[in-house]
Amino acid sequence: MRQALHSRPGALPMANSDDSDTSCSSDAAPPCPPVRVATADELGTLRVIEVPAGDKWDDAQIVGKWGKPDREQGIDVLCSSQRAPDDTEDTCFCISRVDGHMELLDPFSGAVLGQAAAWRPGSGGLSSESARVRHIQPLWRNAEGRMRILSCCRSGVVRVHQHPNDGGHMLKETASFGAALAINCANVDQEERLVAVGGEGSELRVWDLQAQRSLFEGRPPKPHAAYNHVDAAYLTAMSFVPRTESKLVAVGTAFHKMRLYDLRVHGRRPVFEMKWKEARITCLMPEPSGICIWLANGTGQIESLDLRKRVIDGSLKGQISGSVRALTAHPSRPLVASASLDRFIRIHHPVTRKLLLKKYVKYQLTGVGFLPPLDDWEGDDDDDDDEEEVGEQQDVSPRERRKRGVADCDAVHGSEERRKKGLRASE
Repeated sequence: MRQALHSRPGALPMANSDDSDTSCSSDAAPPCPPVRVATADELGTLRVIEVPAGDKWDDAQIVGKWGKPDREQGIDVLCSSQRAPDDTEDTCFCISRVDGHMELLDPFSGAVLGQAAAWRPGSGGLSSESARVRHIQPLWRNAEGRMRILSCCRSGVVRVHQHPNDGGHMLKETASFGAALAINCANVDQEERLVAVGGEGSELRVWDLQAQRSLFEGRPPKPHAAYNHVDAAYLTAMSFVPRTESKLVAVGTAFHKMRLYDLRVHGRRPVFEMKWKEARITCLMPEPSGICIWLANGTGQIESLDLRKRVIDGSLKGQISGSVRALTAHPSRPLVASASLDRFIRIHHPVTRKLLLKKYVKYQLTGVGFLPPLDDWEGDDDDDDDEEEVGEQQDVSPRERRKRGVADCDAVHGSEERRKKGLRASE
């Protein structure tokens, strides 16, 4: 069964004895840039973990701490996204705190570049808990070419902010509308035209961002034939499936069920539903190919679901002793980072499923995101000569690249460190 999954083009191969070795396969290969990861915790601090150039995972250290511990300023959501996989200049690094206000930060220094006040209802006496943000996502595509930030409050309000033209620090609200009764999770499609929301007491709803009108309202599956039972609406994670023209939406529930909705189906019920493990689904992260999707739950399990076969395709190695709070992928390299309540940050290789990094952080984590490398790292300047070769490699699965003997960037270890040690020895 698994051998058949390995042969599929674009599928993630399972780890075996041949694939688990990530040592350097070519001395001529350029070193990979440092891997920088930011973690957010419940006391409102951000920690930056850096892996030295050449993927020296054993030498990873906490190189920065931004903010002072204050539980009243705890961080709920962390978002780190780039306009393009290799574009390190246009990076959105944004957080939301427990009081509902958002901060746009410099991914290199942690300095505050912009702020957005918390949403406050005009009337009705809603509590401050309703203003807490449950999702942040940057919007890169617009006529002005400027980044916008979409946020979804727990109360069901969707807001869009943009940096003002006068150079001030307060982000300007450009759009706001009520999308659901309550929002626990949300996601924007790749074209940035649609936003999907859902939560406790609210089934899946898909909205047109430009027109601010509802396009799709999901319905629960049909009642069980024997018990006539239907789960209450309680969505905990969701994501659009890439390369489906924004027509498929994956949804996770608090009743450890994963659903797949097709927006073209007039019945509005899920076209696929499966039970997964015994805990609520906390994170959903699809592969860029749209073939597989990663699922994480409240007991620390992370597995890959094959959307073609509709079967589990394997799990990440290593035991996690707490609920997975955040799951994110590197924008340009095959790396998956996860943050869990056991206060460990972990980085896995999604192809070999091997655990590359496990770093303890002092406080309970609430978010994780990859940061662009610093400008002063010593890399290879001959990028133009390799553009054609890199373009060809992106269309080939990782397993086929290894068969052809191509030196993948993530297989290089310690090139920069060995050079430095050699210089010190010569002195």
